[in-house]
Amino acid sequence: MVYFFVIKILNMPSLLSTERKYNQRYYHYITQALLLLAVMAFFIIKTLFAWMANNHSLGWTIALLLYGVFFPIYLSYLSKGGEKNDNSWGTGYMVEELVGAKLAALGDNYRVIHDISKGRGKENIDHVVIGPTGIFVIESKANRNVIVYYKNNQRVISSLGNKFMKQVARNACWIRENISDSLKHGEFVHGIVVRPLNVDRKIEMYCSNRVCVMDGDIVYNHIKNFNGKLNQEDVNKIYTNLCGIKRINDMANKNRIQKKLALFL
Repeated sequence: MVYFFVIKILNMPSLLSTERKYNQRYYHYITQALLLLAVMAFFIIKTLFAWMANNHSLGWTIALLLYGVFFPIYLSYLSKGGEKNDNSWGTGYMVEELVGAKLAALGDNYRVIHDISKGRGKENIDHVVIGPTGIFVIESKANRNVIVYYKNNQRVISSLGNKFMKQVARNACWIRENISDSLKHGEFVHGIVVRPLNVDRKIEMYCSNRVCVMDGDIVYNHIKNFNGKLNQEDVNKIYTNLCGIKRINDMANKNRIQKKLALFL
């Protein structure tokens, strides 16, 4: 059973990394719950046979009672872990898919790549858009806390928002370094932090050093109306370059996970 779940996890190349992590944790909790039930069934059967054969029945009864105390405690722990997984990685991949759907509407002149790994064991980049209006690195965030607010009649970015902006700025620099050979016109790579779940209190767009924080409903128009200038040949060249990088890094990460899991199989 454990081997089945491991193989299922390893064969998810089409999913976003956040969804893969959600599924990995989900199967991890399910596998442990099934093992708990199997052990419980073992104790029950052994205790019944011991009573029927009148052989060490007291020992098996005590063992069953002790496991009966341990079983609900650990099951409650797994349940809380599953709930936390739903609220974190589950919400995270839903947000990435929401943003991905908005980016898919940009049209045939734009190329969108999802989930680009920066290397073995490193953080991933949620989305990259290459089109006639420019190159954009996008991070999808499910966080609903206030990150842009007014102080003394001026817009201020919170420490959380500043953290998000630094993350996307790092990713934009990484993308630019890896496609520098494909940039003929000194085109910059622009960063975007999108929060599509921030419906009740939509933030005003906040930009600093080529990085913007915005609500999910704004990202489409922001990209469409940007003032970058890339011809279709440049768009296709950069897209092909990044797809090659993504393929190499995905394979490296998959091999790393397989080597770790091989120790337990």
